[in-house]
Amino acid sequence: FKTFIQWLLTIIHPYDRSRRMFDMTTVIWVLLLVFFIPLEIGFDWYETVTWQKVLFTALDIWFALDIMLNFRTGYINHGTVVMGPKKIASNYLSKWFLVDLLGTLPFELMISAQVSSRKSLKLAKYFKIPKLLRISRVMKYVRNHQYVYDFSKVLILIFTLMHIGACAWVMLLDPCNEEKSNYA
Repeated sequence: FKTFIQWLLTIIHPYDRSRRMFDMTTVIWVLLLVFFIPLEIGFDWYETVTWQKVLFTALDIWFALDIMLNFRTGYINHGTVVMGPKKIASNYLSKWFLVDLLGTLPFELMISAQVSSRKSLKLAKYFKIPKLLRISRVMKYVRNHQYVYDFSKVLILIFTLMHIGACAWVMLLDPCNEEKSNYA
């Protein structure tokens, strides 16, 4: 138990290998959310399956752990590594804490637990949008690595063009129009 407490009180170097792996995994999880959340919000026919609900709950826990780790991870200030716990907390609270907190709290679960009508449950899906704020953390991570940053700009352009193309197809085909549907 004593070593666990010591581990909790340890300040993590910003370039620590384990911390960087954690951050890389967080980037992957954020990109997964960036894919699924707009899909869930944008299409009435799309329903989240059980494994996705379990994954999203696990990601809420992951992001809560990320908040705790950010209070114990040093940062770089003008080329100097800052490892003081009070300075770390002050820096994190003034910059990223609010974004992380809004992206971590499961607003949609809190809202859906209090409402019962179908229209209210549909509205509760929009409370997942703050989770997309975490994309700014991805850009912060990517900016620290120029080669990844350049590559990610090209990928963002490609995915944006693909998205616009997909939206055009949906608009042309109108798959959600129930009057034209022969599925009934």
